[in-house]
Amino acid sequence: YLVKITGRYYIINVFIQTSSLAGAIGIYTLDEHTHAVAPYLYLTILGIGLGGACVTRLMGLLSAADNEKQAVIQAASWTISTTGFAMGVTAASAVFLRLSLPGLERVLGEKPEGLGAIMASFETINTLGGSEKEEVVQIYLRALRGVFCLSMGEMAVSALISFCMENNLVSDEMDDEVNEKKEDQASITS
Repeated sequence: YLVKITGRYYIINVFIQTSSLAGAIGIYTLDEHTHAVAPYLYLTILGIGLGGACVTRLMGLLSAADNEKQAVIQAASWTISTTGFAMGVTAASAVFLRLSLPGLERVLGEKPEGLGAIMASFETINTLGGSEKEEVVQIYLRALRGVFCLSMGEMAVSALISFCMENNLVSDEMDDEVNEKKEDQASITS
């Protein structure tokens, strides 16, 4: 709606990208002493940023393309986004495992409810004793912090790249041109 009102998306993109990065930084700062409301606040800020980033990026691409190529560009955009998300989840899993496995093996190596059970279900942590449970929680927190650090880096790179977009005008005139072409084609075929 803001783009529809202003006809521009670049300034909105700057706000949206900043929101994504602020949410990611907030999530990175979470620890076991953080107030329970903070994760919801940070995830809301991050969600607004990520959702808006998809829209402003797509508008930037479509406003720079000819009408005949917009379907292809939109399909390519979603393909690249989906591939990027899959690669991001894979990288986050790799970082999490790399940072958590050595510590978990050290703490749980000989236990019957050990590493396999903890990796299968986080609820298994409740079967551990006090000091072991605290150590495992700290290992998970360090691993998650590594994942959140990776996420912040990815969002910073994404923001910097998006700042290179042109600020093309988005207007109803484009819709009018498309409608005129459709009317012309309809009159030719009839």
